[in-house]
Amino acid sequence: MESIKPVPVRKQGILGKLGGGAGGHKNWKNRYFVLTDHLAYYTDQATFAKDPTKTLGVISLNCYFCSKVEGAESNDFQVNAYPKSLVLRAANDEERDAWIEAIMQPLEDMLKPPAQVRMEQEQAEEASRAAASGAAASGSG
Repeated sequence: MESIKPVPVRKQGILGKLGGGAGGHKNWKNRYFVLTDHLAYYTDQATFAKDPTKTLGVISLNCYFCSKVEGAESNDFQVNAYPKSLVLRAANDEERDAWIEAIMQPLEDMLKPPAQVRMEQEQAEEASRAAASGAAASGSG
């Protein structure tokens, strides 16, 4: 029986989050986001490092879509999920596009043939092992 592996962090960093839902004042606050098989956010990176279970919120990514927000700040994007959605702001266009790509990757993988997904995972694992062994070899000199 295969052991349960921890869920890898696919992306993490600071994004602006539009608050003020349910009749509150609309405002932007910087939050520290961590993308795994869900999207969790924290007050800051130190809070996440101290206790990853102490989230301000978690967006379930089992039924979702992510896209740029049209007609808004150029760095804004939206995660449309059930039952909660978020409007987020990256520091620049490149960062926004990187977040959208990272969030959408599992959906894109579902459209690929399973053999291709397995091959890509094996290649990524092999590259990771090679990088780790290269780092270990350069550190032992």
